[in-house]
Amino acid sequence: MDPEAIGVLVTSMIRNIRYSLCAAYCVQIFEWLSLLDNEVAYVHQHSWSLVTLAYVLCRYYPLVTWPAALWASLGDHRYEVCQWAIYLQILSMPLVLLPPAVMALRTYAFSERNVKVLIILSTLFALLTGMSIWNFCIDLKPPPRLAFVFTGNQLGENACGPDYSEEKMRVKLVLTQATLLFADLISLCIVLFYCHVHHGRTKLAKFFIQQGAGAFLLICLLNGLAIGFYFLPSMASSSIGLPFLLLLPNTIACRLILQLRQEGSPANRTAISRINSQVIRDAFPADSIQLSVMN
Repeated sequence: MDPEAIGVLVTSMIRNIRYSLCAAYCVQIFEWLSLLDNEVAYVHQHSWSLVTLAYVLCRYYPLVTWPAALWASLGDHRYEVCQWAIYLQILSMPLVLLPPAVMALRTYAFSERNVKVLIILSTLFALLTGMSIWNFCIDLKPPPRLAFVFTGNQLGENACGPDYSEEKMRVKLVLTQATLLFADLISLCIVLFYCHVHHGRTKLAKFFIQQGAGAFLLICLLNGLAIGFYFLPSMASSSIGLPFLLLLPNTIACRLILQLRQEGSPANRTAISRINSQVIRDAFPADSIQLSVMN
């Protein structure tokens, strides 16, 4: 590829990533502020637990670390700075791992803490962690120096980020997303299996399918779209969706936790118990405000 073509490709990619980075962070802030009242009521006013920790990480880790990505991508930096600034991408690795961790905990609890399910989920999560380390931490390279010459400002400065135009980077991204999609699909299949076998068509099964399975399906859809993006002919076009695909699963996980906390609150438990009788009372223990399937 000649230098001029490289310049056009990198310029388009950087512009798309800059727009999408800002848009994705704005969505994250809006989501946080719009649900802040529910967060205070159903998270901060109760004792800490594993569910609370999962919510805080999914909600606040992106809010705290995303400005580092904004600094690297929105500003213009020398090539020498970008050689180390691209390693800020390591901060993005937990953004990939947190949502499947929440879903794995949810799946394990709903399987009545089945040891075989725990082994399956642990193996998948270990595989996903290894793929994420390979993708986000190993062999990262900035765009070629020529990109700074042809697309940078008058001082030869440009945005910092890994060179996603390289075929190797695309392969790493696709394999990581494929592993993530596979893990989510396995979790979804396990949950639906236990809904059918152990709970049949009871009110509890319908409640879970309505409240929880939708989140699984949506995250699977996002991961499937991610793989589709990476197969587009131009990486400059596919790169625009990457920030959303990193942040939206965390948002969905937060919404799921808040929704389950709200359904498990004393007021809701009383109303649901009147409607669904002992099945729902067994699902929402009186000594806990949390859904048993989340612990």
